[in-house]
Formats: sequence, C-alpha cells, structure tokens
Amino acid sequence: MEGGYVRVLGVFMLAFVAVVLSHVPGGYGVLDVLIVEFLPKERRPAVVAALLVFRVIYYWLPLLIATAMLGWNEWMLNSEPKNASC
Repeated sequence: MEGGYVRVLGVFMLAFVAVVLSHVPGGYGVLDVLIVEFLPKERRPAVVAALLVFRVIYYWLPLLIATAMLGWNEWMLNSEPKNASC
C-alpha cells in the first residue's frame, strides 16, 4: 500500500469533513462509502472489517455501557426502602 498511514489519514479526514457537511446522523454510510472507495480495492475486506470495528468501538460500546449504567442506577433507586414518614 503506497503512502500507508498518510494516505489513510488523508482519506479519513476527507471522509470526516464530508460527514460533517452532510449532516447525516452518526455519519452512517457517508464515512463508510468514502473510505471504502478511496482506499485500495485489493484491501477492501480489511477496510470493511476495520470500519465495522470502528463503528462498534466508537458508537455501540459506549451505548451498551451507558445502558448498563442507567439500568443499574434505576435498579438501585427502585430497590431502596421507601421512607413513609413524609
């Protein structure tokens, strides 16, 4: 792969600017299509796998952690004994 890191960085920055300008929520589709199209075709399976891992780490993992924390908080609030002296 000619250019390596610099080429990937340039493509990622171009795709990120396009995501911001397109106003698509989460940049779904815009970022993915631009990165897949501008990086070498022979590396397409690796690029798609990297994009999938990026989406999981950047979007889905924080969502799952926040959901678990919210559920734990709600469970703790609802399991406390109610004070009937009010």
